[in-house]
Amino acid sequence: MDEPVSWSLEWNDAKSRIELQIHGRLDAATGVASADRLVELADGRPFTLVADLTDMRGYDREAREAWQRAFTRMPGQMQGVTFVGLGPVFRMAAATVCLATRIKAEFHPDREAWLLVDGAA
Repeated sequence: MDEPVSWSLEWNDAKSRIELQIHGRLDAATGVASADRLVELADGRPFTLVADLTDMRGYDREAREAWQRAFTRMPGQMQGVTFVGLGPVFRMAAATVCLATRIKAEFHPDREAWLLVDGAA
């Protein structure tokens, strides 16, 4: 049985970004709720999304579709996405969504690699 999913989305005022963490497998209902929260948090402001998916264990198709719809609802608002901790299959899916929505994507294999780039280490 899959572990229960948990997620958080927070606005980082200092860096004009939204920080996402997902733990477990993202099911359809949670995917829709978290994608809706992204749009709500953005509130018309330009931002970058940092998605730490190191502990994500998969997702339902409906969850991916909800996030893809969220990306398309914010044309020009989302400046880019930084993905942290995705395996090759997830990276390919994320790159495809970003390509389709014309959002710049950046990938880091783990938190440590991203923190070195982000300057937080």
